[in-house]
Amino acid sequence: MHLLAPRDMLAALLVYTVSPVIIAIIGCNGPRARGSAAALSPQPIAEHAPELKVLTWNIFMMPPWTFQSPHNTARAQAVADELLKLDYDVLCLEKAFDGAARAVLDHALASQYPYRYGPANPACFPLTDSGVWVLSRIPFSDYRDIEFADSAGVEVFARKGAMMLSGVVSGHPFQLIATHLQGDDVAAYQPDHQQVRDRQMTQIRAELIARYADPDVPLILCGDFATPRFDPDNPGQLSGGYTHMLATFEAENGPEYRITLDDALSRNDMATDDSGRIDELDYVLLRNGGRDVRGAWTRHVLRHPGWDGPHGHRDLSYRYAVGAVFRFPVSN
Repeated sequence: MHLLAPRDMLAALLVYTVSPVIIAIIGCNGPRARGSAAALSPQPIAEHAPELKVLTWNIFMMPPWTFQSPHNTARAQAVADELLKLDYDVLCLEKAFDGAARAVLDHALASQYPYRYGPANPACFPLTDSGVWVLSRIPFSDYRDIEFADSAGVEVFARKGAMMLSGVVSGHPFQLIATHLQGDDVAAYQPDHQQVRDRQMTQIRAELIARYADPDVPLILCGDFATPRFDPDNPGQLSGGYTHMLATFEAENGPEYRITLDDALSRNDMATDDSGRIDELDYVLLRNGGRDVRGAWTRHVLRHPGWDGPHGHRDLSYRYAVGAVFRFPVSN
């Protein structure tokens, strides 16, 4: 994905500092979880359906001053329209940086997803928050977040990290971690950035999982891990970053190859570089905690023709979404 070079980023920052209108639009982020979500008691969903449905999607809503993502507010309404056609309990959204776009999503999804958490790691200019935002039908408790110690390139301007939540579904407790790891600043895979991602995964394990995860409770990890399943130099082999991810989290991903980055304008009209690169980079992982929890994964190519009028776009992000249904054992 193409990001602004540091020199261009500095120019954008100078524009930002002299524009009170832009400052009013972006502002500073509010509280991490709206209301007193941490005080709510988690409630199970219907007893006859012991399953949990989780979707992750990088929606590419960049801050307006980066001039990267097009027509954020119009696209946000289309994103909400498509999400409402699905039937997920928890939405883990990444790159939800634009406050105006979040307001559109907030209003459009409120009736179905009344609980909001994040964006993690609130920040004010010149930094941005992590862009990780969780919307849910199920109230969560025990909100915790971390900011990554390592970052590279333009991502030093974002407070990327991870959040952890606890919930209950059909009487079964579970925990959830939502995150967005270091990206590649250019269209091609960058091995040095994978090293940063590997360290970020290790930090999640040390500062969230080791401290707060119950080893006997299923843990779901979702987000944009920016880590390809297959080795870019040896496509027939799993990548070192992918095997590190599964080993670090003691998690499973399901056997299906689910392409979430298709950087070709002929196939995705929101492709940012038109490099032709395809990769699986976004995941909903399961660490089952010794319980008989089984997952089924699905890729969602979400489109909304005509969302931007005469411009003719139909795709909604440069990434595709991944959903997973986790089935818990029926209580006796």
